[in-house]
Amino acid sequence: MTEPIFALVFVIALRLHHRGKTAAGMIIASLMILARPEGFFLGVLWALWVLRIHSGRARHSTSLTIDKTFVANKSAIRIQHIRPKSAIKLLLLATGSFLWWLAALLLTGDPLFIKHNWPNNWPITGTVYGAHGLIAYSSRLPEAVGLFLLPVFCMG
Repeated sequence: MTEPIFALVFVIALRLHHRGKTAAGMIIASLMILARPEGFFLGVLWALWVLRIHSGRARHSTSLTIDKTFVANKSAIRIQHIRPKSAIKLLLLATGSFLWWLAALLLTGDPLFIKHNWPNNWPITGTVYGAHGLIAYSSRLPEAVGLFLLPVFCMG
């Protein structure tokens, strides 16, 4: 079960980030991909979050960040140019993957060990355990909620 480890790493990274330790939070967040594949997508969201924070700070300061406003579909869209310092800081989100690759290289001597040993039977779009129909969740709802709470749950 990788979910508790993933949740622990995620919470530690969030706490560090909210305490103002953005770099340490990004390094810990980079370890999420080692626990679950969803860690990659959360890493991308984390990068957007960090860029937004830095562009928000740059908007209120006297930096050279260029801010252009375009109007499309009756809503204003702000396009911020990414400063090189912020882009370089995003490399911290690759620390976990780099450490995984480095450990594989040091242990095996093969720089493409992860690619060569990735399971061939893991489908990209399918599921390993099989797929149930569209009503699978609603048919198993009494098992999850219980017969006593089922009417209350269905009422909302």
